[in-house]
Amino acid sequence: MSEYETRNALLSGSWLKGRYQILNLLGHGGFGNTYRAYDAKYHEMVAIKELYPSGFVYRDRYTRYVIPAKGREQVFEVYKGKFKNEADIMHELRNYPKTLKVYDRFAYGGTEYYAMQFLEGENLKEYLIHNGKMTWQQFAPVIKEVLDILKVFHQKGYIHRDIKPDNIFLTRQGKIYLIDYGNVRDFAHADHFTELLTDYFAPPEQYLNDSEQKAYTDIYSLCATIYYCLSGKLPPIALARTADKRSGEADSLVHLSEVTEDVPSHVSDAVHKGLRVETEKRFQTIQELENALFDRKKFVEKHNLERAIYCVHGMLKGNKFQIPKGKNFSVGRAADIQYPQNAVGISRIQFYLFVDWMGYVWIFDPDSTNGVSVDNQRIAKETWKQISTGQMISFVNEVYELV
Repeated sequence: MSEYETRNALLSGSWLKGRYQILNLLGHGGFGNTYRAYDAKYHEMVAIKELYPSGFVYRDRYTRYVIPAKGREQVFEVYKGKFKNEADIMHELRNYPKTLKVYDRFAYGGTEYYAMQFLEGENLKEYLIHNGKMTWQQFAPVIKEVLDILKVFHQKGYIHRDIKPDNIFLTRQGKIYLIDYGNVRDFAHADHFTELLTDYFAPPEQYLNDSEQKAYTDIYSLCATIYYCLSGKLPPIALARTADKRSGEADSLVHLSEVTEDVPSHVSDAVHKGLRVETEKRFQTIQELENALFDRKKFVEKHNLERAIYCVHGMLKGNKFQIPKGKNFSVGRAADIQYPQNAVGISRIQFYLFVDWMGYVWIFDPDSTNGVSVDNQRIAKETWKQISTGQMISFVNEVYELV
């Protein structure tokens, strides 16, 4: 256990409301902790977000209650109000497709909490660290999803105000979520600088008091995210660009087409317009940006490619089975690829296959009796593993090739 967890986090095994058992700390930031927890009421995993503004509170060593630091009591109450607002907005949007679900909001142990949908996977920043920059073909399906989510936000009168790779989450099930609603404001009250912003991704108006912030604020951040994901390079900080402009110097933003190859010209042009420091020169709506990115040229989404497995040995030898996109595809005695009930050694569900948004194939053994191997190596149970074309999946006397 880290020093931070010992001093500032709830202990593993502790309970909230007599309903949520804390399993482990997932992460922490300047204003809160996030935990993985078990919901004993509905018997499922959830994520619990806890208000814990660093420097303004401390955790009692014995009770683990959160206590405001001396002289910080009123500020802590303000933060409670902002935290509740974040939870309220998420709860309001919970029934819209592709938005993160909040199940429960409550006060406990001196601070505020909310329970939300638990996501397995990684954020876009982590993905880029592991895999490097993306091509437009790879990234287009992700941006399509984020654009759809932002349409919901803006139609409801909200702006996110913190779009960046860290806040775009890619689940193992192939779904895309926009997370962290701590900076979300409605249009009418987004007229002040953002307390927590991210250099390189924040537009100039977020650094200023009494600045008008609307859909174009999110558009700048989204285009900065596209720029980074396709080039692997950060755009210059917006405030520095405005200073250069005032002093008569040239804009330091290099056109996307000049820093990376194989990006369609219409995409590069759209990103450049979305990154204008003057709000009136950007796209004014998400629909305008979407039209510029996608309407001028058709693109092929990698995840539309057909994936299949071919039985090279066993009861179903010679048969080829297509793996449908967007759903768990099962093999076993009670599965999509069905074996006879008297098939010796084969479980009801031997394994699942899943094709994600990038076209990659994943395999999952839900705890089969005799296990599953990929290229003769037994895979871990209850853990998703990525597999590649040409690899062999075997179990008992059955062998399939991923084609």
